[in-house]
Amino acid sequence: MRKLYVRCFLFFMMILTGFRGFAQDHLYSQFFNSPLYLNPALTGQFQGDLRMNLIYRNQFTSVQGGFNYLSASIDYNIPKFGGGIGLLFTRSSEGTAFLTKNNISGTYAYSIGSDAYVLSFGMQVGVTNSTIDWSKLVFGDQVDSQQGYIPGSISAAEQPLFNNRFYFDSGAGINLVAGEFDIGAAAQHINHPNESFTGTPYKLPMRITGHLSYRWDLNANDNNDEDQKQYVIPSVVIYKQSTAESYSVGFQYKRTNINAGLWYRSGGGCRPKCLCGIADIRFTYK
Repeated sequence: MRKLYVRCFLFFMMILTGFRGFAQDHLYSQFFNSPLYLNPALTGQFQGDLRMNLIYRNQFTSVQGGFNYLSASIDYNIPKFGGGIGLLFTRSSEGTAFLTKNNISGTYAYSIGSDAYVLSFGMQVGVTNSTIDWSKLVFGDQVDSQQGYIPGSISAAEQPLFNNRFYFDSGAGINLVAGEFDIGAAAQHINHPNESFTGTPYKLPMRITGHLSYRWDLNANDNNDEDQKQYVIPSVVIYKQSTAESYSVGFQYKRTNINAGLWYRSGGGCRPKCLCGIADIRFTYK
């Protein structure tokens, strides 16, 4: 028990003092279920008029408070706008002190091209609210070397100036569809928002994302309708934020409304850095 409290204390102290190893955005293994979070240039880039996505991640449940992440988006394909518009909401809640971030952003993508290719440029603007519950933190003077955490103890540590702050955030991306290839890149936190609670500026590092996929038509020689075709879609996604790097690689099989896939994600982008990889088998019927 004492070790658990000490670990929680050290973890949150590194966050509050701006330890760059933990200055990371959360990532999803099933990145294709949150296209606007992956790249704002994907806004409106789909067949149809309206698309809605929801993805939730919960990990390290044995840690008090847990690590919970959610992203929800809705976007419209509007040809007269030359692309699409969308709305993205993300939420993260981490650890004992419930370090919580809520972000809401608008996205827009403009596309140019022909029958041979489509090139899309996307932008994202929004606002983030970040909060923390200082009363749930355990400091060094509340831990006894023999007995561990002292119940009911009050720390003499001076609390930082803020426990709630808002900041503007922005992102941009580009995406190219050429034949069966889809390749794109995005940058988040372009304005390097200050997310410090202490008054000492700490700039959120930019998150860079690159992604590539290929759609292999298994019925290329048949005259089937689009919704009757079968595809195998291998993909790779690379993330970099400050000193943290991570990648996802895998494939999915798609036929009509059924998807099945196998994925591996490296552990470099986890919070904390503790996983070597994730294999993800997915079956979905819409």
